[in-house]
Amino acid sequence: MLASGYMFIFQGFKIALELFGWTSLAIVVLTLFTFMNIDLIKDSKNEQRKSFQLANVLTSFRIISTAPVLVLLLEGFLLAGALLYIVAAVTDIFDGMAARGLDQGTRYGLVLDPVGDILVTAAVFGYFWIDGDIPPWLFVILMFRYVQFFAGLAVLDMLGKRPRLRATIAGKLVGLVQASGILIIFAGKLFPESVPFGEMNEYLFPVLGAAFVCVVISQTWIGVEALKNG
Repeated sequence: MLASGYMFIFQGFKIALELFGWTSLAIVVLTLFTFMNIDLIKDSKNEQRKSFQLANVLTSFRIISTAPVLVLLLEGFLLAGALLYIVAAVTDIFDGMAARGLDQGTRYGLVLDPVGDILVTAAVFGYFWIDGDIPPWLFVILMFRYVQFFAGLAVLDMLGKRPRLRATIAGKLVGLVQASGILIIFAGKLFPESVPFGEMNEYLFPVLGAAFVCVVISQTWIGVEALKNG
């Protein structure tokens, strides 16, 4: 909403209205999901939390930020979109710290944390693909990774199985590679004379592709474990 006000003052009504509309829609959808799944806001002892708490606020912010990030990028406000993406990515660090350090972990956060990562990452890579910054095969692998995630959860839920969603060292490394790749691409677009993005593509895209494939393998293994132990 702050971004909408800023854009209205400095950039005009059209972009401000787009930001306000899409961000409001994201807030409404997330609010409805929260009220329909209020039982997810429980701690590790399965006791209902009395408040939403910082960890869930940060996770929710990351999900909601997907809409304004994509609008800003598609409308040509590259720097603003990149900065908002960075803020959203940083919340991924701090919501985990809050969940562990302040004992604010909930099933709600466990479910929505990966969803937030998926949405904002898919939005940014979707923009890169549309703008011709990444090859189609890289975007296809990324989308397969996300389709597999949601489809796998749906199938396991129908079978009455619950996968053990958990943070792993491999997952954190892939997340770091992914975020670094996004920042490099943003830097190449914002500062083409200073960042030799074209020369880096030869190495960057294969590394990102390998990272996405590793996640697909990891997700497959988690699904197999759920089927065996569920």
